[in-house]
Amino acid sequence: MTAITTTYPSLETILNLARIYMNDWLNDGAGQITTDTSPQTLPTLNASVRELYRQLRNVGSPTLIRDNVQIALPANGATGPGVQTYLSQQGYFDGLTLQANPKLPSDLLFPYELWEQQTGSGLPFVLMQQPQAGLPSVIEQGGALVYWEWRGGASFTAGAGGGDALFFVGSIAPVTIRIRYQAAMTQFSGTIDFANTYVPVMDCEDALAYKVAYKISSAISGMTPPVQDLKANMESSLSDLKLEIIRRAQTIEYHRQAYATGSQQDWGNGANWQ
Repeated sequence: MTAITTTYPSLETILNLARIYMNDWLNDGAGQITTDTSPQTLPTLNASVRELYRQLRNVGSPTLIRDNVQIALPANGATGPGVQTYLSQQGYFDGLTLQANPKLPSDLLFPYELWEQQTGSGLPFVLMQQPQAGLPSVIEQGGALVYWEWRGGASFTAGAGGGDALFFVGSIAPVTIRIRYQAAMTQFSGTIDFANTYVPVMDCEDALAYKVAYKISSAISGMTPPVQDLKANMESSLSDLKLEIIRRAQTIEYHRQAYATGSQQDWGNGANWQ
């Protein structure tokens, strides 16, 4: 017997299970209706993965959390009370010019926490603050960013936002930020090696296989009794995954995060590094 060494299920494992649940395992298990190359297979698999990740995120799953991702931001190109800078997938707007680099990580869905360090200083990273009512207006930028805000922009033009982005008032000195964020699951496309492509969620193969089987079967035959059974099994498998995450989370003591007040602002000399 060959030992299993991979902790994550492959797409082939998931699809083989889905074909069994759909009673479509003929042709040496490759199926006759939902084969690896059938037009419905990849879109349904992608939809099932997206749905699974949304459901797991909603119960606090740490599966796709990225941490300690560091990005060096240049000093502001402009200063003053009306200046805001931003970091997006299109580049970095320094208050004057949209620069092609740096950029947000391509898989960033939304940030959890940010820290900052004066670039090259060797000092520890300091936790930044996310103000409840948006970024303050400052007379003169200092040597630290201090605050950040995650929001969408109206367009991709310089100064107008650049899509979902991290916004700052900027700094007169280069700053390196450290990000902890929720990553998006890469969608599968093109020619795929199903046997060697994995979904990075341990023990999720049953939940995903039932999702694929239910979505395709309900599209083909409607809500027949067998399809209703697939739905029930899908919900049961998902419930088991969620319960594991919730029980794990109960071992950690959480506290509500407080928002900063205006009295805590200090912009003159980057005082949050002192």
